[in-house]
Amino acid sequence: MGSHMSKVLLNRGYRVFITTRRESGPELERAISEGFGVLHGDPGSETDARSMVEQVENEAGRLDLLVNNASSYFEGSLLDMSECEFRAAIEGSIYPVFFMSRAAIEAMYRRCVGRIVNIGFAGTGMNMGYRMVAAHGAAKTAVAVLTRSLALELKGSGIKMALLSPERIDLGEEGASRDPSIASLERFIASFEEVLNDELVDGEAKEFII
Repeated sequence: MGSHMSKVLLNRGYRVFITTRRESGPELERAISEGFGVLHGDPGSETDARSMVEQVENEAGRLDLLVNNASSYFEGSLLDMSECEFRAAIEGSIYPVFFMSRAAIEAMYRRCVGRIVNIGFAGTGMNMGYRMVAAHGAAKTAVAVLTRSLALELKGSGIKMALLSPERIDLGEEGASRDPSIASLERFIASFEEVLNDELVDGEAKEFII
């Protein structure tokens, strides 16, 4: 999903930076050739998050939009997950949102404008259970709470929050003539475009459910 959102932003005229823990590779070379800036570091590290935001400001002059898409995803029963898998599922989704958002907010405060879009998970506002993706659902519920809480704290600052909550991207409509993943992806991209076009609400994290 991240690569598709990045291309949408690039087509809209944004100067787009992507984060990666990799130092090299064909995917990075392709991204650079397509016009993307590359930020090396761990979004789940406060030190790296601050460094990456600083790099964006130095190279682009300002930070207008942050999209928090980084997360760790595991399928399986909670009873069968290892401690390492569970920690990765929780920390890999929550830490990047917290540290990248806080670093970005400090930069956006100086200009009194900006927006942050966090990727959630459909149903997190309904206090429902999830079969086989419970750790991911729990982490994304925390992301939703963080997003709404930041919106309250940022009221009047000019910085607005949004939550884009898709279902699992491989879910499609029964009987669809095309690959279900393609149909889901197209719905996701259309909703992301809607988030970008929406004025959003000061002090409230508007949620877009796909």
